Amino acid sequence: MKTISGFLIVLLSLALLAAVLYGGYFAVLAGWNYLNVLELDVRIVLISAMLCVLVASIIVASAIKSSARTAATSCVTTKKIDLYEDLIEIYFSSNRTGSELEKLRPKVVLLASEPVLEIFEKLTSIADNDIDYRNKTAGLYTQLIKKIRLELGHKSSLSDFKYDRLFAVDERIDVNSRQSL
Repeated sequence: MKTISGFLIVLLSLALLAAVLYGGYFAVLAGWNYLNVLELDVRIVLISAMLCVLVASIIVASAIKSSARTAATSCVTTKKIDLYEDLIEIYFSSNRTGSELEKLRPKVVLLASEPVLEIFEKLTSIADNDIDYRNKTAGLYTQLIKKIRLELGHKSSLSDFKYDRLFAVDERIDVNSRQSL
């Protein structure tokens, strides 16, 4: 039964397509015959006008498509910026823990890019009760901030050492050795 109904749907679709093409052929033929009756100057003006309308409609359609894509991208970018601000605030907070990161997991999974997601997974995999949590995650947070900046369009010309110096918030962390002083 499915085969017969599928066959009938395909057959009906092909018949409809043939009817549209047949009607289109006669419409174009009638238009061409009408143009042949007109004087050459009028034909040139009509063909030029039709081409202008065609080009203008293509431009308008592409502009509408582009603005819709830009609006969707802008909405996602705004949400990403809010998420990344939350991640960076956790980095600069005095009691940085993995549980704070776990609260952001649903948003990170949904919005973050692949490199940011990989570093986020590394950060959350470090145990909360690890005494050396801040030292072990300092380098990962630096990498996370670099990936966030790259994703937001910033060029990464700073070396890892300069990032470490720029984002070092705890005097007890030696950015050269990642060990407690």
